[in-house]
Amino acid sequence: MPAHHGGRAVLHAHQQVLADLAMARAELAEHATTVSGRLRICGPTLFGPRYLAPLVAAFLARYPRLTASLDLSEEYDDPATSGADVTIRIGETPDSNLIARRLGTIRRVTFASPAYLEARGRPLRPADLTQHDCVVRSSLPEASLWRYRSKRGVEESVQVRGRFESNSTAAINDAVASGLGIGRAAYWQIGELVQQRRVELILTDYELSPLPLQALWLPTRRLPARTRLFVEFLASRLESVAL
Repeated sequence: MPAHHGGRAVLHAHQQVLADLAMARAELAEHATTVSGRLRICGPTLFGPRYLAPLVAAFLARYPRLTASLDLSEEYDDPATSGADVTIRIGETPDSNLIARRLGTIRRVTFASPAYLEARGRPLRPADLTQHDCVVRSSLPEASLWRYRSKRGVEESVQVRGRFESNSTAAINDAVASGLGIGRAAYWQIGELVQQRRVELILTDYELSPLPLQALWLPTRRLPARTRLFVEFLASRLESVAL
């Protein structure tokens, strides 16, 4: 190919990129003025203030004609009854009739306070948990059956018990930090406690199954622009966050 032809190709490609960027900016500007209405969002109690609320605020700043409500609960809210446009859930989709978009993956860990480990010893494998007090989230199905997988792929289930349980994730994490026993949690919930050395990770050679972080909504012939844009916004912002 003659050099001037190659130069034209490069120039054309550059012009196309600029045209695409201009179109994207025009679409964004159009959305900013045309996307309106009320966006109803449901999400988990602890995850909401730390992750969802700042993202909702950023989304509203991008689309000034939108309003939003953010309802937080420890328990799963069915979109069919809550009326939510988008429900953010940690865990598997409870209803196969819902549309789901994975936003990320939640790492789960086992942890205890240094004081508890000094007094009771450090479990080296899941079976050792039967000799320990474990703090259980009572609202979960099979709450006392903890399942692990070794790095060699061997699965192991342990029936645990202890002196304290709660349906509140925050109460469980605080109880473990206070020395009441061994707990399990999403790492993002207790990362600061680990950094402050109020708790330590244990059984790190054994994995707890990670949990999906998902956006759920009811099937519809045409998803409202505000809902579609919000889900895309969440996905783009959360994909780089270590959860």
